[in-house]
Amino acid sequence: TAAQIAGHLASCDRDFVPRLSSRVDLHAYAAKIASKATRFEAWYGDTLAGLVVAYMDDGEKRSAFITSVSVLREWCGKGVAAELLGRCLVRA
Repeated sequence: TAAQIAGHLASCDRDFVPRLSSRVDLHAYAAKIASKATRFEAWYGDTLAGLVVAYMDDGEKRSAFITSVSVLREWCGKGVAAELLGRCLVRA
């Protein structure tokens, strides 16, 4: 949900340079992601541990744009982002 995405982005905010919250409203950005983006998510129980967000066209232009990659600190270095990016590439 948009709320889960916003919570994840808020948890990762300090790891963006500059902070993501200094560039966008996290709740509005999360709502846009939830409604318009293709998402690749890694869950640990009820926790959204990793997220790759992409916008993919209808296939005619054959283009895609990754707008965000984020992983909770405790999951960094465990291959989460690599797995999600791989799924994104296969989908694209």
